[in-house]
Amino acid sequence: MSTSESTHPSAKALRSLINEAQFHLIFDTLSFGVCVKDLAGNILQSNKAIQKFLNYSKDELSKKNTNDVTFPEDYELTDRQLHLLKTGAQDTFSGMKRYLRKDGITVWGQYSHNLIRDPEGNPCLIFCIVEDAHHLRETQQMVELLADFPRSNPNPIFSFDAQGSLMYLNPKAKKLVESSKDPSPLSVLPPDIANIVKKSYQTEEQVSGLENSIGKIRVKHVVKAINAARLALRGDSARLCEERARKGQSGSW
Repeated sequence: MSTSESTHPSAKALRSLINEAQFHLIFDTLSFGVCVKDLAGNILQSNKAIQKFLNYSKDELSKKNTNDVTFPEDYELTDRQLHLLKTGAQDTFSGMKRYLRKDGITVWGQYSHNLIRDPEGNPCLIFCIVEDAHHLRETQQMVELLADFPRSNPNPIFSFDAQGSLMYLNPKAKKLVESSKDPSPLSVLPPDIANIVKKSYQTEEQVSGLENSIGKIRVKHVVKAINAARLALRGDSARLCEERARKGQSGSW
């Protein structure tokens, strides 16, 4: 009795092939960068998005290690996080760092590293997601500059919240308050400053033409909403005000 063996794959094998095909389709069409690395940081698989981000082909990336595409100054950060993942001390990491493209250009990327464990629970692979963070980093740097602006500004600046409560005085503003005989910071501001601030928050409009006196000095103020989130009361330099105060002259700040 003779039998003929079927050359068609089994239903289980078909499901496996379909699942694998679906995985690769999704993997390659994701809009953000994805790669799979071993515990030593060697790149095993990469999708089109990360290939474009780093300006490498799929074959070229498969021969690269994490540090090959990392800006040298960020090696220590990468190695430290990789060590914690491969020892199983931590299962995930996220952050922002600089990547080095094939053409030598440095680009900022926001990443997430996730540890993949085998059925026994041992660390085996690292799944990495990377998104272009160039514009995000630019925004972050701008925020840092804005945050530093009041402190480094040579003019007196008073910051208020939306309710008209005084939240911050920069160094020049503190000196101005110290030069007055009243220890209250509000003593150098117009009496109705709280209501003026509230109105400026609501309308997001600059308020100018405000005046009051500090001793013999007549001062002018400007209230301005910054990014609809903070107000700064600004004037001329405290140095000029103090010089005029010593000379008994009027001035503005």
